[in-house]
Amino acid sequence: MALPRFPKLPLKPEVLQERYSRHLAMSGIGPAGQQKLSEASVLLVGAGGLGGAIAYYLAASGVGRLGLVDFDNLELSNLQRQILYKESDVGKLKVESAQRGLQELNSELDIKTYTSEFTCESGEKILSADNYDVIVDAVDNFAARQAMNKLSQEHEIPFVHGAVYRFEGEVSTFYPGKGPCYACLYAEAPEADDAAPGPASFTPGVIGTLEAAETIKLLLGMDELLVGRLLRVDLRRMSFMTLKVQRDGGCLVC
Repeated sequence: MALPRFPKLPLKPEVLQERYSRHLAMSGIGPAGQQKLSEASVLLVGAGGLGGAIAYYLAASGVGRLGLVDFDNLELSNLQRQILYKESDVGKLKVESAQRGLQELNSELDIKTYTSEFTCESGEKILSADNYDVIVDAVDNFAARQAMNKLSQEHEIPFVHGAVYRFEGEVSTFYPGKGPCYACLYAEAPEADDAAPGPASFTPGVIGTLEAAETIKLLLGMDELLVGRLLRVDLRRMSFMTLKVQRDGGCLVC
């Protein structure tokens, strides 16, 4: 069932001018770039630790439309890292609380929520019904990432990937026709110790912020993207390393 939307309060030009004054004064964004952001549409898959950080910065930056996919209810243990939520949200659907919080931050933001697991089938329905400029990964599920990657290639929509593990994380952008895809990097699920505790509370915030930055740069048409590159972050050692990702000539997806 669709949630009632917060009333959109038409903002006066002078209010918009003040709200985005830092962007409007920046070379690389400016009025034309801010207009691009207001017309942009992002499909964010996952509303947890990564998704909360990503969604908050997209909303604050003036991105016009956000599709939010998540089927989980908030648990108390989530609050250690999922900064979009409060104690009063425990037990509620994450997308409902996320929509409310994000539109309190920016009443101009248009949010559409989807309370289903992200698969090739459910993702195809979403992308066939609505136009999105970019797909952003904020899950901890390899099958969902495979589905995002497949649909990214089929619909020719850029796909921003992020993942976290304990104190570590990674970010990359897969742009159909301009570089390798996610399956070129991970044809099979990367090894991970599922029994290991984590991530640290701040790890999703750092990686989610990097994903938000990459998404906003992509929407603005900037060239300096992580296409064909994988940014690896180790927050224990405070090290950042960028690795080249080659296209796999035998990849079955791209």
